[in-house]
Amino acid sequence: MHTLELSTGALAALKKEPIISKAFSWIGQNGYSKDTNPQGIINAGIAANKTITPLLVDKLNSLAKVIDSDLEYNSPQGGPELRGEIASMFNRHFNPVAPVVPDDIVVTNGCTTAIEMLAFATCEPGDRILIPTPCYAALDSDMSARPQARATMVEMPLEETMCVSQITYFERAIAEIEARDERAKMLFLMSPHNPLGVSYPKPVLRAFFEFASRHNLFVVVDEIYALSVFDRSDNVTPFESVLSWPDLDAYIDPSA
Repeated sequence: MHTLELSTGALAALKKEPIISKAFSWIGQNGYSKDTNPQGIINAGIAANKTITPLLVDKLNSLAKVIDSDLEYNSPQGGPELRGEIASMFNRHFNPVAPVVPDDIVVTNGCTTAIEMLAFATCEPGDRILIPTPCYAALDSDMSARPQARATMVEMPLEETMCVSQITYFERAIAEIEARDERAKMLFLMSPHNPLGVSYPKPVLRAFFEFASRHNLFVVVDEIYALSVFDRSDNVTPFESVLSWPDLDAYIDPSA
């Protein structure tokens, strides 16, 4: 009898356990608890504000109200009411040039799924996605497990991570990729940055967009921490969403 096997993609994913999964497993075996394990490990490597957990739990429980339509099939992009609320949030806080409408929104069950879907939609297996370092540790598995794109970390001195000069390292990375007869397809940025916690200055983002335009790359700017910037001192770059740029077309062609 012929033995059924998993798909090639699934088998490839099983061969490589993401390093972040190993870290979470290790921490989970000895997690901190004030009452039961005060000597345990506190995970400071994730963006989880434990100090407000009781407030969030109380608030969410006060809002919980299930109606008939919640138990029915709905839009795969997310329910219209939810997408409307998300669009309103963008319009309140991101100062978009053109108002965000519900049809602009696709809801996923977390950022991992969104990143995976973006990689799947834009990249062929083996295509390279350029990411400045340091970066969020799970991006590699998010982009490679099912989409089979190749997250390519572009290394640079730490002091250049918020400088236009870092484009030199990206040009070098592109040249090396093309010399191997491979293809780069996307530039992935996070602003505010994870793990550095600062926003890219506008001249740096302009330089990134111009670089991507020269090399015909998709650009994804992950702004998930937009509302978590609290330092307003003069030496800290304030967050400014790319949605608010009236001249964005001058640096990268959105129709390309």
